[in-house]
Amino acid sequence: MTETTTKIFSGPISFLKSAPKLEFLPEPTVPEIAFAGRSNVGKSSLINALVNRNNLARASNTPGRTQELNFFDVGDPAVFRIVDMPGYGYAKAPVKTVQQWRYLINDYLRGRVVLKRVFVLIDSRHGIKEVDHDIMSMLDKAAIS
Repeated sequence: MTETTTKIFSGPISFLKSAPKLEFLPEPTVPEIAFAGRSNVGKSSLINALVNRNNLARASNTPGRTQELNFFDVGDPAVFRIVDMPGYGYAKAPVKTVQQWRYLINDYLRGRVVLKRVFVLIDSRHGIKEVDHDIMSMLDKAAIS
């Protein structure tokens, strides 16, 4: 990491809010970087590793633990936000709940003006699945890097 990167991630990073629906999203005042992937791929663990914190993003061995869009401010004042997204695919949750997460994810990814990047995590033990292709295709259609 560069000195600037180290300074950013060693400075203040705080949980801002969870958004179970689009109307609860924070004001779009700073760029956002989101982490997407199947349930239990390690999105929350990666965020914790990036920011060198053990429990900033809630990580679990149970698929489907992240159930809302979780926003973390990086810097004070915030320079950008990290977004921990619910997983798609297999999760230990009712089918209707998982479907609502999918709608939330799709709507967020398609319509968030401050969203600058989405990192799609793939579990190398399982490879790219059809649901991964679906999310990457949707990101391409929405012109999201």
